[in-house]
Order: sequence, then structure tokens, then C-alpha cells
Amino acid sequence: GVNNIELVTEGSAAIFQNNGSGPSLTFTSKSRFSVGGGITLKGTAATWPNQNINGTQNGLVLDGCNEFNVDDLKLDHLDGNGIQWQNAPIWGTVAYFTRIVADNCVKGIYAPVATSGGEYMNLSHYTGTHCLWALRSDTGNQIIDKCWLIANSTAIQFKGGTNNGHSVISNVIADHNGTALSLYNLDAGLELNNFQALGDTSGSAVAGGIWIWNSKLVNWNGGQCGCTVTIDGRDPDNGFAVGSRNGVNLMQGVGFRTDYSGMSAPVAQNGGSTPSLKNNIVASGSAASYNN
Repeated sequence: GVNNIELVTEGSAAIFQNNGSGPSLTFTSKSRFSVGGGITLKGTAATWPNQNINGTQNGLVLDGCNEFNVDDLKLDHLDGNGIQWQNAPIWGTVAYFTRIVADNCVKGIYAPVATSGGEYMNLSHYTGTHCLWALRSDTGNQIIDKCWLIANSTAIQFKGGTNNGHSVISNVIADHNGTALSLYNLDAGLELNNFQALGDTSGSAVAGGIWIWNSKLVNWNGGQCGCTVTIDGRDPDNGFAVGSRNGVNLMQGVGFRTDYSGMSAPVAQNGGSTPSLKNNIVASGSAASYNN
């Protein structure tokens, strides 16, 4: 029942799970604490992309906490969630995550719905590589800034749950992933500012795609797109039936890498709404199909 905790090392240290099925560290209903300073939470997950999607080997679990800072932490080969942040206790929760590296985890950072979701996460300077999901959020009110998400199955996924998105992603590079960005069942929007998503290392736009499922009010301002963008009206949580949350999404001031093979203008299908495309530029050729 103690608050005001500080767990910081003077140099590198590791907490290793050999065959464990629970978290390495858990904080429940605590406030005003710090975790970090060169700690590595290490497990035994297989190398990407062969991790056990149903694994339960978690790193750091934060449940119902407030006013905390997680800084300079590495999450390595965890067959579950590197960090799981859930049950934000109040509006305006202070939850800072900085200088985190996740490598070969199932989910590098995960904010599930649980009761109220891991809301009000302020994440910056995060590097996620070789994860099935580098970042997944099933809730809202997140600020994600200055992150590098490279060579993952899915770099970022926002899934409609508690509060359905209404978050801000800025200055993020999501290159060479199977899927750069997956958004579905969002009815309260999402802001992307200076967001970069490029395809695979051979210069193909087929890999690294962006999928917007049954969502609206997604606003992408600036950055670079070197992958396919698909707006699909179906609901993955309802047998892929056409959903009720479809609406206008906007892409403006984005640089499209038309020099990539397989590159095309954003496509709307299966009841998805054609996005509004404004002031976009292209690497070569005509920009007409990338603006309407």
C-alpha cells in the first residue's frame, strides 16, 4: 500500500522470466512513482514473427495507477505484453512513458479496455521492432510522439473500445512493417501529424499498408506515405458486415511515394467512404488522383 515509489538502477539491470506466465513487475492503484534507469524485462519468446500470440509472459503491468513515469526501459522477447497500461482512475491521469525499447514481444505496449482503458498515455521516444504489434490501444485520449516503429507485423493498431480513439499521433516513423497502421471501429476520430509510413525495403508499397475499417474523422496532416491506403466499410468484430461508423476521413499535405512499385491512390471499398484528399504531392507523375 505504499505510494511515492522509485525503482531506478545505477546502470543496466535485467529481470528475466524463464518459464513464467505472469508479469515481471506489477503496480496496482499506486501513484507518484518512477520505473526505469536501464532496466531490461526479458522473457523467452520466439524470434519474430513466430511469437506465441496467446502468450501471457508480460513485462510491466500498470493497473489503476496515476502520476507515474516509466523511462529508459527495455522489453525483450516477452511472449505477451511488454507494457500493459489499464484502468486509468480519473480524467487527466498523468502517465508518462519515455525512452522505451520493445523488441521481439507480442505487443510492445498495450492499452486494453479493461474497465476504463489505459487512457491519457503520453508516449514519446519509443522504439518498437520485431513485435506482432508494436503499439496497440483499445481506448482513447493518447498522445504518441517521436517514435520509431520498424519491421513489425503491425506497427500501430487503434481498435474501437472505450472512447474509440480521439488521440494524437505526431512525428512517428512506421516503416517496413507488415501493416503500418490499422484503425477500426473508431467513431471519435484520430489525428495523424507528420506521420510516415513506407513499404518494404525493396521499394514496394504493397507491404506496410494502412487499413481504416468502419471508422470516421481520421485526419492525416503532413508526412509521407509509401504504402497502400484502404478505407473499408466492414466491421472486423462483426463478421466483416458493413458497419455503422463509416464517415469522411481526410488526408492533406501528404507526400505520396509514387516511385514505389504498386503505389496507388487511397481506395474506398465495401461501403467505406472516399476520403477527402487535399494539397497532397507525389514523387513522380500526376497528382490528380491523389487529390479531389
